[in-house]
Amino acid sequence: MPADASAESDRRRLKPLPIKLDYDDSVDGVARPYLRLTLVGPSGKRVPVLGVVDTGADFSILPIAFAEELGFTFHALRLVPGGHAGGDDWFRKAEEGVSARFRKLDVAFELEPRYANTNTPAWGRKDFLRWWNLTLSERRGRFKLTWAL
Repeated sequence: MPADASAESDRRRLKPLPIKLDYDDSVDGVARPYLRLTLVGPSGKRVPVLGVVDTGADFSILPIAFAEELGFTFHALRLVPGGHAGGDDWFRKAEEGVSARFRKLDVAFELEPRYANTNTPAWGRKDFLRWWNLTLSERRGRFKLTWAL
């Protein structure tokens, strides 16, 4: 069997079940689709991060302090332009991404986060939602993630 076919077979076999979660209001008193991931960067250290699933964010955004904890030096992060609800801004980005996984699920995926002066981590469209299909129910205060590959 060709390597590509074998990898596709593994992806189907390892496909995680849908993840159904309630919105969480413990962070700032407002119910939002928060999700806890464990990130691993060059340091090899497992870093748990609670972030909001943000369909308006192109890429995941992490507070700048997480870059060092994941093993990136400040000088290894290059400036990249970007935007947010407040307008245009500059973010920091490492050349390599980080590995992410849900607790209790045997599936890992890559993120390409930007690092910024923010307090709330966010999981963005072009890296996090590249791996997951998202269904939101504002009325029920629930969301569901299904593996996209």
